[in-house]
Amino acid sequence: MRHKLLIVLLAAALIMPLSASAFWFWDKPAEKAASPAAPTAELDQTAQDALTARYKLWSASFEKQDADAVLANRESFWFSVPELNYLFARETAKQKRPVLTDFKMTADGDVLDISANFRQIVPGRFSFTARVVDEGGRAHLSLSKVKLYGWTIPASWFNKPLNRALDDYFSFLYKDDRYDGFSFSATDGILKLTPNFK
Repeated sequence: MRHKLLIVLLAAALIMPLSASAFWFWDKPAEKAASPAAPTAELDQTAQDALTARYKLWSASFEKQDADAVLANRESFWFSVPELNYLFARETAKQKRPVLTDFKMTADGDVLDISANFRQIVPGRFSFTARVVDEGGRAHLSLSKVKLYGWTIPASWFNKPLNRALDDYFSFLYKDDRYDGFSFSATDGILKLTPNFK
């Protein structure tokens, strides 16, 4: 549970829809609430449908660790900041006892500000600023301004474990002979990860 929670926060900043089952702690059918509250983020039905389609591609590619599916869909792994906020609100509303609530992300160029309320492990407001960095072809986060309860915490406490978790998540790609790094862009609030292949 803790391992997945760490991955959630990082990948949110990074590249991902923040909602796939192995990547998110919330996608457990036994924990679904009978009548979830509506997400607070605003997306019209057309935008929700488009988001759901891309989320399914993400799930079919990364959650199933299918490098061929990643290769076939590599231009589809992009999500806007409002979409990521919406996904979190939607999926959290399905949980009786979510670990995180009130997730909020904003972007200023490639600088991502993320905050959420921990509800179970370390109760309180947690926030950090992140940039996506390329470390030897691996997608990592460089965190700064890490705070819990408004108190500053050394970013070094989180960088290594979070990036180790990301390495585990993407290991199926890193081990594929065709993998040739990635590109990441954060333009006009659109976060896009493009895996490159030989």
